[in-house]
Amino acid sequence: PVMLGTEDRSATVPAVLVQLVGQARSLATPEARQLLNASSPSERAGWVVGLQQLTDAVAAATLTATEVFDANGDGQTLHGAASTQAWLRGACRVTGAEAAERVRLARASRSLLADPVAQVRDGVLTYQHLRAVDRGTRHLPAPQQPKAVQLLPDLAQVAPVGDVRTASKHLQDVLDPDGSLADCQQQFDRRYLTLAPLMDGMTALDGLLDAEAAALLSAALEPFLVPADRDDRRTASQRRADG
Repeated sequence: PVMLGTEDRSATVPAVLVQLVGQARSLATPEARQLLNASSPSERAGWVVGLQQLTDAVAAATLTATEVFDANGDGQTLHGAASTQAWLRGACRVTGAEAAERVRLARASRSLLADPVAQVRDGVLTYQHLRAVDRGTRHLPAPQQPKAVQLLPDLAQVAPVGDVRTASKHLQDVLDPDGSLADCQQQFDRRYLTLAPLMDGMTALDGLLDAEAAALLSAALEPFLVPADRDDRRTASQRRADG
């Protein structure tokens, strides 16, 4: 048996999953690397795409298992955990934010996100697209959420995750203009920039910008992120600092 997490929140992994995990791990061995090096570019591309599909399928299966586990209160019943989220932090060794997101998506898969989760399972959407759809809908008023869930997955099938996030923000502005205005004001109120001189004469910068200011700064720095020539060895961060 394979044990996960701390002693009081451990779980015995079923044999079928132990076998699947072992097979997946074998794909990251030095022997697998040699096989990839001996393959053609198109074959290597197929490996990357196929493994991404496997990752998304596993993510969908994890949501299904988490949903059933949570619905039955197994973490509390078996190990006395305060919640499914608390159990996940111990058993799967994830952060609180990661555990909270898993539980939220798992619960939403029972109703609001049932179709998008099924699309991840079937390879129509990626898990990252599902997260973008969730983030784009959960802050909307409840009556507006089903509309967003109908629209965003269609876009996610043909667009990168970044475009889905942008569309989500636009959808929030359209469906909930008052809420979007309040969010913008809250972001603006949280802005700050500090410069901390260091002992060696350098200065450390730290700050937080609202969306509009960040967009302006990003646009101003974008030309500097392109290497000057083939001999430009600066990192992207260094080019940004020079800009």
